[in-house]
Amino acid sequence: MNTFALSDAMHVLAAIRVYHQPQDTSDATAQAWSMALSHAGITSRTDAVHAVVTHYTTPGKDRWITPADVVAGVRQIRRARLEHSDQILPTTDPDDVRAWMAARRAGVKALGDGAITALPAPSGEVAPRLRAALPSVFRRPQRPLSVTAEGGEKPPVKATPARTVTESDAARMEAERERQQSALQAVIAASQLESEAS
Repeated sequence: MNTFALSDAMHVLAAIRVYHQPQDTSDATAQAWSMALSHAGITSRTDAVHAVVTHYTTPGKDRWITPADVVAGVRQIRRARLEHSDQILPTTDPDDVRAWMAARRAGVKALGDGAITALPAPSGEVAPRLRAALPSVFRRPQRPLSVTAEGGEKPPVKATPARTVTESDAARMEAERERQQSALQAVIAASQLESEAS
């Protein structure tokens, strides 16, 4: 499991203290931040400190900052880096699907981690075919802008998925499935008896 080191948490707390003097930087506080950021899967000290700086330099943000604020900031940083990840084209042979996908995953991870800041240019004869195919395969479709009551546009709000099957419907579906299985087993048993008799 990836962890956010105690020394990295100390750097985050030191950055917070620069902007907000009362911040506690004790070992116990650093341990708590380390555990919280590790639990959220944060591993980059640089991204975490960058999230703190962004928090305190964004107008309207509260002076107090929590691990959840840092996690949200780091995720926003990663999303921005991965905006054009569909353009990562591995140089491995695309006919070796397993190796090609492994190389692509490694490239996307490196881009998200900030290990590479520019998209690598593929080489080889296969590049034009891949360049033409990849956008349709990996690009996420953009959600349309919402229109406000005043006629302006605003970014779309991600809908909360609704439960599609109620518990009573699920129970009825399960009962029907069991009925069909019993009927099928009866047909199979009758068929076996017939074949044994003849």
